[in-house]
Amino acid sequence: MRFSVQRGTWPARALGLVTSRAFVLLSFGGTLFILLVSVLLWLLERDLPPAEDGIRTFGDAVWWAFATATTVGYGDHVPQSAAGRLLGVLAMLGGAGLFACHTALFANALLGGEVGLIGFGIRRLREDAAAARRGADEEAVGVRRLDRLVRRLDRRLDAIERALGAAGPDGKKGVDGGRGGA
Repeated sequence: MRFSVQRGTWPARALGLVTSRAFVLLSFGGTLFILLVSVLLWLLERDLPPAEDGIRTFGDAVWWAFATATTVGYGDHVPQSAAGRLLGVLAMLGGAGLFACHTALFANALLGGEVGLIGFGIRRLREDAAAARRGADEEAVGVRRLDRLVRRLDRRLDAIERALGAAGPDGKKGVDGGRGGA
């Protein structure tokens, strides 16, 4: 039986993620980080007097490093030395960073296409809004020009109406046609 995953679906994207170079390198690097922390802790704690919850074996150190780096931190094993506790703080910070990177990779793999489309849509909306603002500015300029033109035409019309009002019904000046008397 052959297993196949349809392209573009979330299982295909997830499969692409776990086989991607970034994921493999991050996972390998994270494992090396935890093993390095385990070795360092073992070297720091191995000569201390045994405590009930202390790091007694290399296996305890590996268990503690994985539990600490994954932010679970059961508390069944704890470093006894100040240097070991400082290493614990570094393991916590490094583990949180590793998981943040893994989370970002998963989110990008599963939502990458949709996020890209959303980003494209947002850019398009911003461009449209800018064009609308420019258009509104141009329209406002046009409205101001039309307003000035209407005021100028109103003044001319008022002047014409005054001139016509000064003329008599036959269009001649005054009521008597400008003859100076009855």
